[in-house]
Amino acid sequence: MAIAVVSEPLPLSRPPWSITFVTGPAGDVLGMVVVLDHLVADGVGGFTRCATPPETDWPPPPRPES
Repeated sequence: MAIAVVSEPLPLSRPPWSITFVTGPAGDVLGMVVVLDHLVADGVGGFTRCATPPETDWPPPPRPES
């Protein structure tokens, strides 16, 4: 059951998350499977990618030598 819940893509006509409650065979164990779209997990940073980095007033940090 839980594998079917996480293997299917979320429908675009629904919210970008899904919550499914699962029980054990005797009905005594309860679990919750939460599926989140990457936009919900990453926030706006996952939605918008900048083609160029923003301009800053300070120099970038030095790169470590390999």
